[in-house]
Amino acid sequence: AEHLKAKSFDETNWDKILNWYQCLHNLQPMPSYLLTMAVVCMQKGNFPKAKEYLDQLIADDLNQRAYLFHGAMADYQIGLKNLDKALESLDKALDTVNNELEKDYLTKKKQDLLSKMK
Repeated sequence: AEHLKAKSFDETNWDKILNWYQCLHNLQPMPSYLLTMAVVCMQKGNFPKAKEYLDQLIADDLNQRAYLFHGAMADYQIGLKNLDKALESLDKALDTVNNELEKDYLTKKKQDLLSKMK
């Protein structure tokens, strides 16, 4: 609902979204909640807190969605300007993704990253 309330992406209330996912995780711990909390922290620019959440995850715990963990790790590394590590994470994401639309998205993201690295 917070995404829908926001007039623009920049006006998204990330603090509320994080709070709700923390509540959900407290009620029923799930890897997907931890991943979402990490992504929200990255949106807020809080990379140390995002890393705390990412460190609690094991990609395989997300089963067929392990690519989401690797994609989030790529975003984390990009945020820290560790582009080589980001590229490694994107390659892992591409190795584990099955959905063609997601694969296309990750491929474009990798191409964009490679162009920045030149």
